[in-house]
Amino acid sequence: MDMWEEVRQIAESAGCTLTVYMDDLTLSGPRVPERVIWAVKRQIHRCGLRYHKEKRYSGGVTEITGVIVKDGELMLPNRQHRKLHALRKQLLAETDAEEVEYSKKKVNGGRTQFEQVVARNR
Repeated sequence: MDMWEEVRQIAESAGCTLTVYMDDLTLSGPRVPERVIWAVKRQIHRCGLRYHKEKRYSGGVTEITGVIVKDGELMLPNRQHRKLHALRKQLLAETDAEEVEYSKKKVNGGRTQFEQVVARNR
């Protein structure tokens, strides 16, 4: 069986949520038992891979793969809001047609990111 499928089953069987983004793996839930973390580590090693970072959070506000989790709600970090604001200002200041199109794409990308995060709260 595929390593990611095994890891998903380990997380699911413990009532945890598995989130994978590129090379970041997050186990989340009201409680993530140590045995689950150990089982995931074993599975990663069994497939000949190694992990190099480990972070643990409990309670409060947490950032997981670039998204803030607060009281069960997802939101973008303030730096992403500032970046989108700056991109909008840049778009309004552009005069070159090619730069306007480029800036529009960047603003749309930021807006899409925001909408994806907000949609998860519905």
